[in-house]
Amino acid sequence: MKKGWRVFWIACGATAGLGIVFCLTGILLGAPPVLIRNYFTNGNGIEAFNAETGETFSETFADIRRIDVETAGTRVLIEQTDAPGGQIRVEAKLDRRLNFQCSAKNGELVIKTQKKLRSAGNSRTGTIRVYLPKDRMEEINLELASGELDADILSARNLSVEIGVGDGQIG
Repeated sequence: MKKGWRVFWIACGATAGLGIVFCLTGILLGAPPVLIRNYFTNGNGIEAFNAETGETFSETFADIRRIDVETAGTRVLIEQTDAPGGQIRVEAKLDRRLNFQCSAKNGELVIKTQKKLRSAGNSRTGTIRVYLPKDRMEEINLELASGELDADILSARNLSVEIGVGDGQIG
């Protein structure tokens, strides 16, 4: 075997060994093995939104004073509307693997995604649209671990917006 090939194969082996060491270090530092397995599902670490596994949701809520949104890897659009009686409408088309939940209890609307997906882009796992009335809300809490936020004018006594990785635009 020539010296050039020997160096090539030693470099390949060292790189593979280093990759295994980094994966094991990640597990020892607390990363669940499921996260590593999900990252390498199709060989390149990209899980794109699949329309066949998509989930659609559409519901109207009344008597809502507070809104709490906690999502990851989605695009959240908030628009004002002239809905009668101050109704709030939520529409979503998301990847099923996000385990989307939307519920209202005691005047609070809670919108959550339970699982974070690695994707090629922030909006590839779906979109959540929230149609708010022009009336002032008591509290709006928006927490996006990753993704995009695009909102019309938000009117609330208490407004909290946190975006980890991604873009946010209000107004």
